[in-house]
Amino acid sequence: MQIVLYAIGFLVVMFIFIRAAQWKNLLTVTLHAPQAKIWECKHIPEHIQPPLIAGQIAMTKLGFRFSHCYQSKEIFSRLDDERWCVVMFHPDYLCYAEIFNSMTPEAAFPYKVSIYTYCDDGSVVLTINNEIHAVIGYMDGFIFNDAYAENVEGIFRSHVKRIEQYFKEHPHVSSQLLNPAEYVSRLNRLYQDYFNYLHTAGELREVGHAKDTAGEYRLTFKSAVQLSRRMSAGPKNAAAHDQKKNPQVTSANKEATPSYPGLVDAEIDAYHRQEKLVNSSKLEGMGKVMVFLVSVLAFAAVFGVVWSPSLVIVIIGVLLFHELGHIAGMWLCGYRDLQILFIPFMGALASGKKDKPTALQKAVVSLMGPVPGIILAFVLQYLFPDSDSQWMNQTILLLLIINYLNLLPIMPLDGGQLLNSVLFDKYPRLQFGFLIFSVGMLALGAWALSEPVLTILAVIMGYSLISQYNQAKILVGLVKTYRETGNSDEILRQIFIRLSSPPYDQLKFLQKYELAKGLYLRFQHKLPKLRETVFAVTLYLVTLGGPVFLVGVSMFGVFWPETLGAEWEERIERAESVEEKASIMLSAAMFYDSTQDVEAAESYYDQVLEIVASRSDQAAWSAVVEVGRAMLRENVVDIEGAMRTLQTVKLSRDQIMATRQLAYNAIYDDALKDWGLEMLLVVKRVYVKMGDSLQEAFIAKAIGQVYEEWGDMRSAESYIKEAYELIAESSDPDAYAIRDEMAGFYFRRGDYRAAETVWLKAMRGLPDNADVFFSKYQITVSLAWNAVAEGNIEKAGERFHKLPKLLKDAASDYPEYKDSLEYYSVEALLDLMAFSVMSGDMVSGESYLRQARQEFYGDPEAWENYLGIWLEESYVDDASEESLDALRARLVAQGIRKLRH
Repeated sequence: MQIVLYAIGFLVVMFIFIRAAQWKNLLTVTLHAPQAKIWECKHIPEHIQPPLIAGQIAMTKLGFRFSHCYQSKEIFSRLDDERWCVVMFHPDYLCYAEIFNSMTPEAAFPYKVSIYTYCDDGSVVLTINNEIHAVIGYMDGFIFNDAYAENVEGIFRSHVKRIEQYFKEHPHVSSQLLNPAEYVSRLNRLYQDYFNYLHTAGELREVGHAKDTAGEYRLTFKSAVQLSRRMSAGPKNAAAHDQKKNPQVTSANKEATPSYPGLVDAEIDAYHRQEKLVNSSKLEGMGKVMVFLVSVLAFAAVFGVVWSPSLVIVIIGVLLFHELGHIAGMWLCGYRDLQILFIPFMGALASGKKDKPTALQKAVVSLMGPVPGIILAFVLQYLFPDSDSQWMNQTILLLLIINYLNLLPIMPLDGGQLLNSVLFDKYPRLQFGFLIFSVGMLALGAWALSEPVLTILAVIMGYSLISQYNQAKILVGLVKTYRETGNSDEILRQIFIRLSSPPYDQLKFLQKYELAKGLYLRFQHKLPKLRETVFAVTLYLVTLGGPVFLVGVSMFGVFWPETLGAEWEERIERAESVEEKASIMLSAAMFYDSTQDVEAAESYYDQVLEIVASRSDQAAWSAVVEVGRAMLRENVVDIEGAMRTLQTVKLSRDQIMATRQLAYNAIYDDALKDWGLEMLLVVKRVYVKMGDSLQEAFIAKAIGQVYEEWGDMRSAESYIKEAYELIAESSDPDAYAIRDEMAGFYFRRGDYRAAETVWLKAMRGLPDNADVFFSKYQITVSLAWNAVAEGNIEKAGERFHKLPKLLKDAASDYPEYKDSLEYYSVEALLDLMAFSVMSGDMVSGESYLRQARQEFYGDPEAWENYLGIWLEESYVDDASEESLDALRARLVAQGIRKLRH
């Protein structure tokens, strides 16, 4: 359901973006009133003559006769092409047909025909074909008629019908016969009057009054929006008219339209004019800034619905940094018309243009997006290794995830783009196979992760496979012949020749244009030389493997020097005493033991013996080392001997800590757990001799936990009680953990009164400061659930309803813990939800669950995963008695299920 809603939202946003792109194109096109001049037909360029001649032949069959030719500029002022027009006259109906090259030539209409009737009252009737949706406004006396016809005969019949209707409505009006000079003069005056009217009516705004822009106009925003809507509906209206007139004609039985020799020339001419029109409508300066800001706001608005504001800001920052890297790469490689755009539901993209970029340049641009982001992530992690800031941690994580995923060898990700440009661009079939592989991987990832973004990408890429297949088929036939030897004009001609044969001949021109543009751009790519390919692929592999290497290195202390992966030698050199050195060496040995590096572990054990060889406590150090060696080999005889030695020597504090760590490691190894318990008993006896009751209590607690895990509840209770008694009068905050374990043990045994007594005493023993707030809060939660287990619902309700106030007070008293408090707030709301449902108050339960969702710090999928933990009751342990966490998980899961059902 989530993916369906996501897809609907994506389609809505894409519709808005497409419409906004239309507005942008319309708002940036500059128009002017064309001025016609009579010209001799012999001056018409040879390459545009065939469609004009075909039009003359067709109109002659309808009774039209040649009148004259004229030349004018295109209505789009940024197109410097000359517009040639052949004018023909019908002696019976006194109307004029203008024949000129179409911007969208089709096999049925390789030329464009407009029919004019000039009336003696000054009005003009103009019949066009499938273009009424592009008319900006309607001026009195300028009557537009759309024929919606399949051929010139239909256009002519429609015009005759319209003028007959007009003359019937205006009986005193008749057609005018004009000589060529009068015709051109009347036409120029008509265009000028029409543009003046549109300007006065607020449909057009004048660009400027400078000499080079005088008489140039652009659409107002209102007229651009209205025109965009009409243009989008235009093809549907034409199809509806066509079906109404010919209901028996379908795509299955419609006869193929025969082509003619001049179609390719007409299509090439139209292709160049379309390219000029597209390039003339690009944004500059402030326009790009405004589009960028609007896209950012749209992105933030869409994701702000499901994510927290802080997370949206972080994502925008990470994506912007990524795209700025691409922009920097484009700038260095000489790209122009640079732009960044955010796309709601998807991400962001950087765009730029360059004629014939090299494969190496495209590879650099691809890598400049993810590489700076990955570097920044590691730099931030190095500078802030233990940051408590949620912003910083989210930033580092997202920098790594977003940028590293973009390096994967899948289209349209950056890694896929790089490989496509340096490996597959030479071979169309391999390239198409790579696209199929990419679609498959995206689909697999979408299925495995239930990720809507991947689903949308897979659908879009899958849909594009049809176009890519057509491109590959055409490229295979052209690439060998024209890649190296053909010039640009010849390449474009051959492309359109291929598109004029089945099955492409049935495509509309704009479809051919998009296909030809993609093919033509492919031919503009400079194929990489072998050394460029090797260099680019090597650079890519290094970049792909670099983060993995750095993460691996970081485990050995580069970024977290005090963890298991510390730089042991450096720490040993910094040690100020022999005891400290020996202790660090023992830690290193145990670390390498845990990583199965036996040789390194043995080396550090040997170093300990070397540096303590002349010390009076050499026997104690040797005993600890021998225990470690015996554990490393898991040799029972050696362990027994080492343990006997360990029990006969006097251990210092550093030696105790090493032995204690060895014991903890051994307890979780099935083959060594008994020896681990014996070592804990040794350590406990040492703490008894030293008089350190707090540390003795911690060891007693650990021994009790071990026995409880093994199922020996009597021994477990004995040691946990001993630990509790040792710290009974202690005010040390660290004693809280022992009291909490004691209370938890009573809870697991079902002695809820005893558990409550211990938790209350633990609460009283904690001071009032920020460091122990969360311990106090957790005790309150424990007491609430303990009351639930006890069956005292009233007491439980009283304690549960204290939780929000405790967190609210803490938010003002301890602002430095804001992120942690947000997490606890969600947990508290889930607890209240579970308690409400358990009490039968479903309305309150639903309200608490909704509040928890609103305060949750992740996206909808993360929320579902979070709830999934409760629904799976993942907190339930393997002990026969139910723990506090197990009870809580069970009841929260039950509450969620009841509310969802």
